[in-house]
Amino acid sequence: VDQYLSNYTKERIKLRRLVSVGAEAPEFSVKDTSGTVVILSETVNKNELCLLFFWRSSCPHCIESMPEIKSLYKEYREIGLEIIGVSLDEQKNDWTAALNEHNSNWLNVSDLKGWDSKPAEIYGVVQTPTFFLINQKMIIEKNNSDLNSIKAHLKSWKNRKK
Repeated sequence: VDQYLSNYTKERIKLRRLVSVGAEAPEFSVKDTSGTVVILSETVNKNELCLLFFWRSSCPHCIESMPEIKSLYKEYREIGLEIIGVSLDEQKNDWTAALNEHNSNWLNVSDLKGWDSKPAEIYGVVQTPTFFLINQKMIIEKNNSDLNSIKAHLKSWKNRKK
């Protein structure tokens, strides 16, 4: 089979394995809206679970997800969830305007390189929204573009904590 796959396809398969459930989450550091560098592992270590939310202000599905994500943050923040919104915008004004409009008060970062963003590259993001749940040990517990799957995992996590 290997001989029939293009180099691009082989690289995509390799990358998907690197960010599969059970894999160690790749490290990155990116600036937040105030210009402070956020290091993924430092944020993850301070919380029981972190939800990486790759999004873009021009993505209607991302914007549509914002109220649900806000609700998740409100429900799970007190028991150890942090959300890191990784914007794939290229213009800071587009990014911050969307954050302000949707009152996104979780941690928000971007290198303003769009689809060439380093975090998007190392996580193999090819569509938005895309989500990764990472535990305190930097292990990916869930990766999905379906928010309902993420919500189900969070509900199960909350029930285990009781």
